[in-house]
Amino acid sequence: MYNGTATATVNTKAHETKTGDLSEEAMKAILTTLAVALAYATPALAATTNGAKGTSLLLILFLGFGALIVVFQFIPGLVLFASMLKGLFTAAPKKASAGGPVGHRKA
Repeated sequence: MYNGTATATVNTKAHETKTGDLSEEAMKAILTTLAVALAYATPALAATTNGAKGTSLLLILFLGFGALIVVFQFIPGLVLFASMLKGLFTAAPKKASAGGPVGHRKA
């Protein structure tokens, strides 16, 4: 009979080889432990519905809100993409003079 707790301990240090890898026995023990845990958890993962049909208003509002977030993030992305293309395909500005930065005079 299942009492609500599943305990299994594996001493992986005892199963390590000289290279530090787990031996085949340790891997089998770990996989067996995971399989038993999944078998006990399967009823908790089962979906139970009472015949609910259709889509609720809250779900529609949630999906609409997510769509608004995507749209409002898409617009600044398009603006940045357009400015990047503009910077790539326009000519570089010409230098003002060979005498140094603009606004500095030689003394």
